[in-house]
Amino acid sequence: MDLQDCPQYVHNLALPVELELASIPLALCEALRLEEGTVLKTNQPPGALVNLSAGGVWFGVAEPMIMDGKLCVRMLRIGEASPSTTA
Repeated sequence: MDLQDCPQYVHNLALPVELELASIPLALCEALRLEEGTVLKTNQPPGALVNLSAGGVWFGVAEPMIMDGKLCVRMLRIGEASPSTTA
């Protein structure tokens, strides 16, 4: 579907996009001990791809990068494969 095929009111709807770097299992007692400055380690190597979702639905894969001193992501794939075969 092309953007011009969408009704005009759809063009300005806000859609929160989530970038999933990693998921870390924590016991409740560990989570309660978290404090500012705590470092949570993941098994992701630096530069690992991140999954993108909107409304809890996976829609793509992106590459983390730094641009103008800000953490950004570059879109690599959109809707081509399930998340289990990507990042």
